[in-house]
Amino acid sequence: MCLGLSAVDGADSLPKDVRRMTDVSADQARQLATLSGYIALDGVKTLSPEIAKTLSSQVGDISLASLESISKGTAESLAFHKGGLFLDGLHVVEPDVALALAIHRGELSLGGCTDLSPFVAGTLAQHNGDLFLAGLKTVTPAALEALRSFRSGLFLDGVEHLSPEVAKVLASHDGYLSLDGVTDITADAAAAIASHTGELSLSGLTSMKATVADALALHKGGLYIDGLTALEPLIATAIARQQGDLSLHGIKKLSIEAAQGLAAHQGGLLLDGLETLEGDVAESLARCKGDLSLGGLSRLPVAAAEALSKHSEGLALVGLTSIEDATAQSLGNHEGSLSLNGIKSLSAKAAVGLAKCKYAISFLSLEQVDTAVAEALGAHKAPLVLNGLKAISPQVADGLAKRESGLELDGLKTLSDPVSQALSKHKGTLVLKGVTTLSRSAAIALSTHSGVVILSGLQSAPPEVVSVLRKNPKILLSPTLQAVGKPAK
Repeated sequence: MCLGLSAVDGADSLPKDVRRMTDVSADQARQLATLSGYIALDGVKTLSPEIAKTLSSQVGDISLASLESISKGTAESLAFHKGGLFLDGLHVVEPDVALALAIHRGELSLGGCTDLSPFVAGTLAQHNGDLFLAGLKTVTPAALEALRSFRSGLFLDGVEHLSPEVAKVLASHDGYLSLDGVTDITADAAAAIASHTGELSLSGLTSMKATVADALALHKGGLYIDGLTALEPLIATAIARQQGDLSLHGIKKLSIEAAQGLAAHQGGLLLDGLETLEGDVAESLARCKGDLSLGGLSRLPVAAAEALSKHSEGLALVGLTSIEDATAQSLGNHEGSLSLNGIKSLSAKAAVGLAKCKYAISFLSLEQVDTAVAEALGAHKAPLVLNGLKAISPQVADGLAKRESGLELDGLKTLSDPVSQALSKHKGTLVLKGVTTLSRSAAIALSTHSGVVILSGLQSAPPEVVSVLRKNPKILLSPTLQAVGKPAK
């Protein structure tokens, strides 16, 4: 969430749009520090160590894109910020600033930096968190060698040309590596970078030669080539030999021949750009040996659902906001987990069909279910995630409690006594991480649950509630849970 608005009253209150601020007073810094989420202070041109120290207590990400230089003291203060730090206005990172920032934990973006000395590179390699250096068009071999020990995600998306020599050094990086600025690559450079063993993003490539595909197929780890908009069967067959997750987000339409080539892939296959899916294409994709993500589909024809039901790993269809009864019946035969996190409504008949699935099902956008749907999902024999539900009736709770497997209801902030009583009859792990308030009678009901109950979001409660919960070793509580208030008489 980007916070550009605030209406804190006072002599030095924040403007409605903090992005237009050119400086920050002590009062304003204290107000900003109380905000959570992403704060864009991209108009601020100077920042003292004292103001930076106050801002560093903010929980979230801070962007200071107009800072063209900072002192060692300011860098030392900002380094204590626990969240993303975006300093994309810095054109040069001085050695003392790099030393200060190296202790920062979280994402660090220095996108304005156009040159990186070996010393600064080696210093930043000690940083614990993803490092974004989008301003670097080229990186010297000495600087790359200094970065070799860096263990977090390295984003060098400004690099446009990748020689075999540079690729060989970068391949030794042990972590996520993004080179999305590279728009063309030789087979030799592809062979060199393919020895990288972590996740690799080359999403700047819009086309690919067969020799490059053959070389990249030797890569072991996640491979993201999301810039490709078309996939020839020859390329599909070659790249399918790659071992690890393969993302081809830019592909909007897939031929049956290309799908047949991808069918041999062993690893996750992410085709979230596909907008339509024919039955024969789905039949080929169902043969891939790994999770399959088709998040771009807004509708799934029955024929495609029937074909996908033969897929034996996780299937993600997060683009579906509703599901036809016949499609749900087919997906119920799927031999793997189902991620239906975009579904906003579900009929009882569709719920009956999906409940046949013998594997976990996840719904994150389903905000309401009626008693009939709850009864149907109660017959499901594998873990069920319903974190979109903000409230449930005792009747719905009773239906869901008939389940004999895991039930996740993290969207619930509190539980009424009747709902707690109903859920206490559930058999399996009950996850209620979102619950922040609980009555004594609700706690007593949950304490009779036969399985594990997770209440890690409960940070404070009356002493009598805490006492009841702690008596059951199967109830997992936050280690920081505090008993607050006087015991009830």
